[in-house]
Amino acid sequence: MLTERARSAIELVPAQTRKRALRTIEQAARRLPTTAFTAPMGGRLPLVRPNVSTDKLRERLDGRRVVLTGATSGIGLATAHALGRANADVILVARGEDRLEQVAKEIRALGGQADMVIANLSDADDADRVVEEVVDRHGGADVLINNAGHSIRRPLDRQYDRAHDFERTMALNYFGAVRLILGLVPGMRERHGGHIVNVSTLGVQIGPEPRFGAYLASKAALDAFAASVAPETAGDNVRWSTVFMPLVRTPMIAPKQSAYRRLPSLSPEEGSQLILEALVDKPRYVTTPVGTLGGLLYRLSPSAIEALFRLGFEFLSDEGEAEPERNGASAG
Repeated sequence: MLTERARSAIELVPAQTRKRALRTIEQAARRLPTTAFTAPMGGRLPLVRPNVSTDKLRERLDGRRVVLTGATSGIGLATAHALGRANADVILVARGEDRLEQVAKEIRALGGQADMVIANLSDADDADRVVEEVVDRHGGADVLINNAGHSIRRPLDRQYDRAHDFERTMALNYFGAVRLILGLVPGMRERHGGHIVNVSTLGVQIGPEPRFGAYLASKAALDAFAASVAPETAGDNVRWSTVFMPLVRTPMIAPKQSAYRRLPSLSPEEGSQLILEALVDKPRYVTTPVGTLGGLLYRLSPSAIEALFRLGFEFLSDEGEAEPERNGASAG
């Protein structure tokens, strides 16, 4: 009832007045410390949530082979550099050969070891080939980071004749990741040790996020898969971590999606810290204060939260809609 009244009241305000109010709020927000916005989103705070140390990461990954997908941009690139500084043995997976070669050189210059596999993980044959090459050249993997992702921002009424939107997101975000898991986990179980890190999104944890139906469905599918199989592999010391990634400043939200540029977001380096946290501590879930609170509120009162998101949906336009990057992305 309150949200309906709020929506009716907002509708009475002229559009130009709403825009001026929004700009005023943005200007006031810029005067606040950056951590006031990034800390609730999972940003680092000394003592409370400090940066993951390179020494701890090095100790955790010593002697372990790490497969990182979506490794050439955004969060994946920042994670690759952190692994290099930790002297890790990294196998990079992405589509672009030139970028892969460049990132591999950067990792070696930082002190790590790097190999690469060129592949489009939305293609089933390519995903299977990644497994074959990792096993043939390295004997398997000890850690798999499923970071590659494809997001589509589009409302339902523009998808009635676009079933392929859902097929494309599922092909990469779900089936591509599952094929790597199915191919690499048997070796982990035989060796009695392994770790799967799936990069999910804050949107799955909270619940409603209009315009992202295809993306959230694919991420939720992978989360449900991991939750189902994690107990099966516990006896073989194969651990699973799901990272509920918040909004991160990658090409996914720039330059045209102006509405998302206004929202608090993490840098790719800050986002990668959540992945490093998963690698070092091996928790079942890596979350943020905003995600934890939002998820709780949605479960307590889903209708109220959905009504709030409805307001956002109705008053945020689709201006500048663009299809985000496919590899190494996070929507949040």
